[in-house]
Amino acid sequence: EKTKFEVGQEKWARFFEAHPETLFVIGAANDGIKAANQLPAAARQVREPEILGHLMVVGATDLSDARAIFDEEQSSNYGDYVDISAPGVAIWAPVGGSDDYQLFGGTSGAASMVTGVAAMLMAIDSREPKRSPQEIKKVLKETANK
Repeated sequence: EKTKFEVGQEKWARFFEAHPETLFVIGAANDGIKAANQLPAAARQVREPEILGHLMVVGATDLSDARAIFDEEQSSNYGDYVDISAPGVAIWAPVGGSDDYQLFGGTSGAASMVTGVAAMLMAIDSREPKRSPQEIKKVLKETANK
């Protein structure tokens, strides 16, 4: 019998696989573990790499461009399943329903930044046919600060 984690892997893999024309940009999570041990990134374990090539897992960096550590118990997940990292500490963001801003962080914030850059790349893409999600992912990875 499959574990709850294995069932989750399969569900996420089926979901991603059903939408091959979408670039999925997801946060790696903030548990300080390998992203391969965390859903939804772990969906990659149950599919061939090319099948989920449109899935982009994002880690978070701090102000020194190192892996973000948020407190004693939370830090950006890491490892081979993380495709790219982006700022995830001390990010100013608007507070919904007000004119205020507040600081936030984490891989969700980092994923938001990568999503914005991916959207800009898609918007300015004048090629026909347009770049695929896998091609956008490749451009982001190849042009990221290493």
